Amino acid sequence: MSDAPQSGSGSGAPVAYSGAWRRLGAFCIDGLVLGIIGIALGAVAFARLAALGPWGRLLGFVIAVAYFGVLESRVGGGRTLGKRLLGIRVVDHSGHALSLAQALFRSTIFFVPYFLNGLMLGADSMIPWVAMVLSILVFGLGFSILYLLLFNLPTRQSVHDLATGAFVVKAPASAPLPTPLRRVHKIVIAVAVALSLVLPLGGLWIASRLTFLAPILRVGRTLDAQSHVVSASVNEGTRWSSFNGSVMHKTTMLSASVVMRRWPADPKSAAASFASILLRDVPGASTRDVVSVQLAYGYDIGIARAWRYMNYSYTPAAWMRLESPRTTIH
Repeated sequence: MSDAPQSGSGSGAPVAYSGAWRRLGAFCIDGLVLGIIGIALGAVAFARLAALGPWGRLLGFVIAVAYFGVLESRVGGGRTLGKRLLGIRVVDHSGHALSLAQALFRSTIFFVPYFLNGLMLGADSMIPWVAMVLSILVFGLGFSILYLLLFNLPTRQSVHDLATGAFVVKAPASAPLPTPLRRVHKIVIAVAVALSLVLPLGGLWIASRLTFLAPILRVGRTLDAQSHVVSASVNEGTRWSSFNGSVMHKTTMLSASVVMRRWPADPKSAAASFASILLRDVPGASTRDVVSVQLAYGYDIGIARAWRYMNYSYTPAAWMRLESPRTTIH
């Protein structure tokens, strides 16, 4: 996508606003740089990053905001590595680079949706006000950023640009021409924010009416409360399978996915301890054909992630035959 040059407000020289694809390309290059930084951190501090749990994303957020904020300010000439390679820069209405405070604020707005998306909150994500705030910031703000980048012509100023008076232009360029946000864009954004507020409440209301989910959610909170657990989720379902076109076979399943803060010295014993909670607290758990426990250990800091998984699947009777476990965490 490219945009025709627009007349600048200062010298009258033409201003070429950066197209969406060029901005995306620059961001991908910068994403690779941040990914290398994240992988390097993981190589030297895997256990420390894993112990951070959901707070690991805060670390990645700070690194990303600092990288973009510093380089897109006067300190870095308004250009990250990706923007330098693709010949674009961030400027204010006068054609100068942003102050450090402006650039940091701009980067903060841009990265909030990404780093909140996929945040491991476990049972806390079912709290109404938490669900509302996350939905507005992830879906409302995230959609608005992408929508304006694609359709707010000719400047392609997005939310983070409008909030700081920033423009992304092809370098070098004279002062950009500020353009009021069109009414249709304001309406689209207002609708997106409204939907992001209403939909999670509707989802929580429906979930509260599905009484069969209550025990599942309650057990999830019980697993979450374990000191060595970062987050946990519990699910139940049915799997159908057939052999050589014969009659379909039904398998009922109960499963838990548990993210560990530290890897247990005896993973099978740890899985058995979680399975015992499932069998004790989920009504009818002993009638399921298969009970599965997945242990996960690793980190996700947004700019890089690494995980180790181990799965255990047994019948309820087989779980109960296991020795009563005592989980040792190192």
